[in-house]
Amino acid sequence: MFSPLSYEEILELVWQSQKTPIADIENFITIAKTYGFCPDDVERRLNNEKWSLKQSAFGRLALNVFRAYEAHIDKLGKIDFEDMINEAIAELEKNPALCKDIYDHILVDEYQDISAQRLRLLTKLLERNPNCKLFCVGDDWQSIMGFSGSNLNYFVNFSTNFDHPEKSQIRTNYRSIKSIVDAGAELIKGNGDNQVQKTSISKRKESKPLIVFESKEDYDKQYFRQTVDDCLTRISEYLSKGYSPDDILVLTRFIRTKVLGRSKWFKIVETFFYSAKERGIPVAIDSAKLPNAVRLLTVHKCKGLEAKVVFVLNVVSGEFGFPSEIEDSSILEVARGDNGIQDQTEEERRLFYVAITRAKEDVYIYTRSSTKSKFLEEIATHIQIVTLNY
Repeated sequence: MFSPLSYEEILELVWQSQKTPIADIENFITIAKTYGFCPDDVERRLNNEKWSLKQSAFGRLALNVFRAYEAHIDKLGKIDFEDMINEAIAELEKNPALCKDIYDHILVDEYQDISAQRLRLLTKLLERNPNCKLFCVGDDWQSIMGFSGSNLNYFVNFSTNFDHPEKSQIRTNYRSIKSIVDAGAELIKGNGDNQVQKTSISKRKESKPLIVFESKEDYDKQYFRQTVDDCLTRISEYLSKGYSPDDILVLTRFIRTKVLGRSKWFKIVETFFYSAKERGIPVAIDSAKLPNAVRLLTVHKCKGLEAKVVFVLNVVSGEFGFPSEIEDSSILEVARGDNGIQDQTEEERRLFYVAITRAKEDVYIYTRSSTKSKFLEEIATHIQIVTLNY
């Protein structure tokens, strides 16, 4: 049977508002600042270097917003986070005595997410403190912040920036059972040589397949409803067995989209929230801090978290899946320095790796047969496919 679309759904289809460039412009400005570029620098790059028509058109659009943004915050007498770091670097360059011989050790956590400006700040501090010891911790398999200016090349090529480093690998995973660790390692092989080669071993020897629930529904509304009904039924079963809501984590690639310039929940998230409310299941959307509630988060926001059970929604191809096709990293290259183009699919693969490795015991993944994510094919020997029949 045919079902009429709402007025809002019709507008969304007509205007394709999920393709709004607002988020891309925000990322463009952030990345430009992490490479120390002001609007005039961006304009020079656009005029003097070779870019595709798409890169040039987007770059000039973003440049206009960049200029207006800088004028606005200057008028308010404010600076943003990227400005704070850039101004700290400028002060170090102006004042040779600043921070001289005061540090014995500098420790950097999450080094895989380092950007050009943070590396520059770090280098300046080390120059002022020649006897200082630098200690960095990170995991390139979890490098997922390229949209905010981080560059994986700084991690992979660590010895290019710092002479004679002593490297130690932590190979033992204490969180996840063996099958989850093995599936993650198999997945990340798809990124080839642009990573640190290492072996990950689980301390926990239990093994069970990751369960992939596959829907045959082609119509989005029915597919989302089917996915949500199954997911909430399984969550209810875990809660009835004595699991705490904190033991359960529900992940999605996107929480929100923009419709006619307004932010709204992605449809599967909206369906999940209202269905959970009907069932009396407490849910915290986009927040990891609300106690006694099942957390529904983007994969970016779940980094550093863990749960006994993880559900990953909508692992499909297309704009809002894994890998996401809504983002085009090539349009951001005008804002980057000369440290190598970031591969969008490789970062999406790392993002999916982060999603499944939040789980200690059980992983449930939802997909659709007509648009199944290629990432599921890459871990085919570690999954069990179950067809959703209702």
